[in-house]
Amino acid sequence: MDRPKHEADCPSRKQHNRAPAGTPANAPQCEAERFPLRFARNCSCAADYALCAAVFLMPLVLGGRYATGHFLFVIAVALAALLWLAGQIGQRGPIRGLSGLEWVIAAATVLAVVQLIPWPRDFLDRLSPGMAARLPLWNRHATATGLGNWQSASFVPSATCTSLSTLWAYGGVLFLVYNRVRVQRDWEIWLQRIAVATVGLAVLGIAQFAVGNGKFLWVYSHPARDVSEAVKGPYDNENHFAQALAIGAGPLLFSLGRWNRVVASGSTAARQAAWKRGLASAVSITVVLTAGLLTFSRGGTIALGVAVVSCLCGFAAVGFLNRSHALACVAAACVACTMLASYDGPRLAAQLQTLVGSTWDEMDHGQVRRRIWHACLSGSREFPILGVGVGGHLLAYETWFEPRRDECQYDHAESGYVQILFEAGLAGIGILLLCLAQVAKKVWDAWRALRTSDERAAVAAIASGLLASCVQSCADFVWYIPGCMALTVALASLLFAIVGQQRVPTDRHFSRRIGYAAFVAVLLAAVQFAESHWGSVRATLAADRFLACCVADDRLEAPDEAAGSEAPRATLDRSARQITAERIALAENVVRCDPTDARMHVRLSRLYLLHFDLCQQTSPVSLGVTQIREAALASRADFHSLAEQDEWLDRVVGENRLWLEKALWHARQGLRLCPLLGEGYLTLAEVVFMEGHGETMRQRLVSQALAVRPRDGSVLYFAGSEAALRGDIDGALGYWREAGSTSVSVQRRVLLQLDRQVPVEFLLGNFPLDIETLGWYYTRLRGEQREADQRIVGTRYAEELSARAATERGSSAAHWWREAEAIHRELHQTPEAIAALRRAVQCAPERFDDHRLLGYRLMEEGEWEAARIEFEWCVRRRPGDDALRQALAACRRHRPAQRGPEEHDPAPRGTPPALSARRSGASKL
Repeated sequence: MDRPKHEADCPSRKQHNRAPAGTPANAPQCEAERFPLRFARNCSCAADYALCAAVFLMPLVLGGRYATGHFLFVIAVALAALLWLAGQIGQRGPIRGLSGLEWVIAAATVLAVVQLIPWPRDFLDRLSPGMAARLPLWNRHATATGLGNWQSASFVPSATCTSLSTLWAYGGVLFLVYNRVRVQRDWEIWLQRIAVATVGLAVLGIAQFAVGNGKFLWVYSHPARDVSEAVKGPYDNENHFAQALAIGAGPLLFSLGRWNRVVASGSTAARQAAWKRGLASAVSITVVLTAGLLTFSRGGTIALGVAVVSCLCGFAAVGFLNRSHALACVAAACVACTMLASYDGPRLAAQLQTLVGSTWDEMDHGQVRRRIWHACLSGSREFPILGVGVGGHLLAYETWFEPRRDECQYDHAESGYVQILFEAGLAGIGILLLCLAQVAKKVWDAWRALRTSDERAAVAAIASGLLASCVQSCADFVWYIPGCMALTVALASLLFAIVGQQRVPTDRHFSRRIGYAAFVAVLLAAVQFAESHWGSVRATLAADRFLACCVADDRLEAPDEAAGSEAPRATLDRSARQITAERIALAENVVRCDPTDARMHVRLSRLYLLHFDLCQQTSPVSLGVTQIREAALASRADFHSLAEQDEWLDRVVGENRLWLEKALWHARQGLRLCPLLGEGYLTLAEVVFMEGHGETMRQRLVSQALAVRPRDGSVLYFAGSEAALRGDIDGALGYWREAGSTSVSVQRRVLLQLDRQVPVEFLLGNFPLDIETLGWYYTRLRGEQREADQRIVGTRYAEELSARAATERGSSAAHWWREAEAIHRELHQTPEAIAALRRAVQCAPERFDDHRLLGYRLMEEGEWEAARIEFEWCVRRRPGDDALRQALAACRRHRPAQRGPEEHDPAPRGTPPALSARRSGASKL
């Protein structure tokens, strides 16, 4: 990339070698005098490269979304700042100073610091009014639980600290870009860089989609992301990739406009060179539009359209858009649409069609966005001033979220504005709105103050990218992605630089004292950040392996399901123990690399409890943690001290006690990092008896878990089990009923808990069971040969399958009808089975296997005429199938048995009337 050459910080070689006044012409210049300037010039050049790496290379690391990308982005910006400071210290040239947006970084920093400060309890209740209701155990029983007092407004301080470092990196990009832009050539080069980076991303995305191997950049395989479903490029989400293209569309159109102006006014040689650049620009726009449409992202397509349309409108308003420019853009759009239509145009049309739907359900399938918005807005009403903590959405939103059937987790709120309101409260959203207002005012000021068409067109190109970012952030959150936000910040800095380029002070020189202090401060901050976040980078790969293990072999409930299996119990237990041990090793590696991962600490504590139960199954005393806890509490009166209880526990569980102690420690550690993790309180409730606590503390821990996770299936199931142990059957059923509505896995746990204890009719009538759970339960009953219960559950299962089929169409409906037919046939419900198979044939009349199966089923029931029709249909399509021809012949032989005395065979087509009458007479005789 071209590097801007400033007169102040990059003097020409002629100026550099010029001798001071009074020096003889033939006197050699001292090498020591040239070294500082050469060193400063090299540092300035290196700072440009480091800054470009931070802005343009971060998208290659999954958009900089995860810990590795954030780490590299912050380090790159810090390196660029250090090199720039070294260059300024060496030459002490004039500087531009602050752009005017740095107050946003300062205000956001103050807000994050206020969230992290440990406040007195009374003052914290005023800042966060909902804290006392959500964390009652931390307020009144902090010493008894060993957790301590929660005194910060942020529920996830480690995430807030990480977000703060990323925020400072954005501020570094803002400051450095602003101070590197002095004259028109500088911001032209930066717009060209953004245009080239945008085209490079588009080419990379299309190549990865067309000739990829299923991995990001042909190297990295994400455990939960697929690169073959849409064009994503190096981003793990197609929405973020489309956003990056939308941001760079304006600068790309600006470069195309400059080509048209050179063609119109240049010399012959200049025109020939411009034609080549113009052709490359037109092809580049086509590639960018094609890549943006192939993302099949509704929000990304809208953002890209907003960027292109607003940019062209701005060009037309300032006279920068001529006929050839417009024709080139139209031709690029037509070629892109043609290429997309030849590949998968209906898919994009179906996505965009939902935007003009008459109902919200058509635009928001499954109510995903509405439910996550409702959860975040509910949390904002509870914590209106400061929010739940910057960066804390992932661990906090589940407190107010209504889950549905094992849904995935949402690491962002599907709206930048809603998420900032949720994480930073009214203070954060106020800072954001003031920032947007200042940027809008700067665009207006530039439109009025600038006179040249090039400058005004550049402002239009920049404003289009900023507008696209604001528009897409209404239904997505891209501001935490450095691969998108760094480009946005760079555009904002260029906007302020273009407006203020006429007011650059020539007498403001860099202060070396301030430079040395800033250099030391940035260096110390970078070293501290690298030391504290390097573990997070290492933990990323370990967490990917843990997630891949969970996705590939999700059999943690194997010990529970083993009761109804024909395989030996010891074999299944040994397999489950191996699986659990593998996951424990992977989770321990994650927390070893990143001790601040609160969720992994809690997951590890649950894995320890599961491993303890599995180990106890082969021990002399085959008791699980629940039975041991109940025995310890029942014998509490016989223990004179906690030491006697420890001795008894050592005799009962032996070496397996280590797993309980590890579970207790990791549960507390996870809750100290984030008190909103409900499963951590469940672990404490199961093992806190080891410290001498009784039933009262266990109930308090369960109540605390319900306070922070009132809709979590695991928490509700555990609360139901605790209520059942206390004898509160109605309360237990209420908890279990609500837990079953949140998760399929919890439904199965409820069925395993109540199976053989209550009638099957009671389970079906009092618990919401979906089709998957009914099918699983039916298969289990069939394996246990419980015929009466199997018939009851199977009938209900077939009814649900038929109801699902009635809501579908085509082949999808036929699939469900075939499933219903199989269940009816197993239950010997022949009429219902034949009726379901007939409906399957009606829904998918072209399916050969359904017709053939229906024919055989009708033959078995003696419906020869109906079977003949089906076999004739099959024989016409497979005339060489002997089995079908034999079945058809059998149906024809049995046809007379179905006729009455007055019926007769119709005469074949073309039979003479006399022969027809002769046959009729023979029939009567």
